[in-house]
Amino acid sequence: VTIGESSGGIWRPSRNVFRKVGMFELARDLGVELIAFDDKPDDWVRVKVNGDYLSSVSMPRSAYEADKIVYLPCLKTHNLARFSGALKLAMGFMHPGERRALHVSHLEQKIAEISLCWQPNLIIMDGRKAFVSGGPAKGQLAKPEVVLASGDLVAIDVEALKVLLAYEASNKLVADPWQLPQVMTALRHGLGTGESRYIVVE
Repeated sequence: VTIGESSGGIWRPSRNVFRKVGMFELARDLGVELIAFDDKPDDWVRVKVNGDYLSSVSMPRSAYEADKIVYLPCLKTHNLARFSGALKLAMGFMHPGERRALHVSHLEQKIAEISLCWQPNLIIMDGRKAFVSGGPAKGQLAKPEVVLASGDLVAIDVEALKVLLAYEASNKLVADPWQLPQVMTALRHGLGTGESRYIVVE
């Protein structure tokens, strides 16, 4: 088992975040490897995705060559991308030098297209606490007290959006999660299951 992560621009280097939240100690106690992707400037592979807005992305070799990938996103709104969940987690794998350009235009569509390079085997989303407005670093905090799990990027994000929409908050979400650009783009590229085509088990 390997734990891999890469922080956003203002929080890099990721090792500083690891140190702050106790990741080094946790990895040592669990006996697993810990990788900060931005620590490895030469360990990247260029992957063709052939999206409408992205033709290719640079991803960590260690992640791209992994036998299985488990995503561990947090449930929250996002000031720029509206929502941060399973689809957006893929942005954390992308080479730091390529992320800024994503924000120039069509950010939400590009977020979905990053996942054309691979899809996780399992997603476990932490919704015990969540930002229902603001995000990604600060915002209005709620406590849904849920943990979601799925193998489907779209299904888990749609159900997570329903959780966020249950709160009265000022955010950029749309009333119908299926109309969110991240979700619509993912479905157009065959990245997940459509409406009424999956079962929610509580």
